[in-house]
Amino acid sequence: MKTQNTFSVVIIVGLVALAGFGVWKLYQSGKLSRIYGRLEDAKTAVVKKIEEKKSQGSLIVVNVLDKKMYDDAHIKGSIHVDYSDLTKEAQKWDKNATVVIYCADYLCGASYSGAQQLAALGFKDVRAYEGGMAEWYQLHQKDSAYELEGPAQLGYLAVASKKPNVHHEGTQVKEISAQELRDLLKAS
Repeated sequence: MKTQNTFSVVIIVGLVALAGFGVWKLYQSGKLSRIYGRLEDAKTAVVKKIEEKKSQGSLIVVNVLDKKMYDDAHIKGSIHVDYSDLTKEAQKWDKNATVVIYCADYLCGASYSGAQQLAALGFKDVRAYEGGMAEWYQLHQKDSAYELEGPAQLGYLAVASKKPNVHHEGTQVKEISAQELRDLLKAS
């Protein structure tokens, strides 16, 4: 029995040594780095494909604030596109997708303005979430269903602003409430 165990250990050690020698030879020949490079290329391609699928999905939620504000707090599942790059980036998206644009709060006009730009580009279902990140953050404080990401430390998030009595009639842009957006995100 002891001889059989010793023999098994010798075989295993031999196989491990042989495998190690094979890896060393691949390393010396440069093939290992080429294999690793191909794996990295494949990984990059998969990540890129996932990002494309996200942007061509049925729902695209876009934060048009600057990168610092996006990194501090954003709606979970949303992407960042700087307002000045919105029309350029939107060229990559499916025009049949539902696109929701949001910015800081009701006082920030970038969400509605950005949504108008997309509608002018031919997007079929563009919505402006004008309560923005501040309203979403405040709702998140009461209900975790309003999911967000980031440390949420910037002061504007805690400032409540009331929805102005402005109606955007005669436009393709629809307004969306926080509750409607939460439900859309949950369904997608």
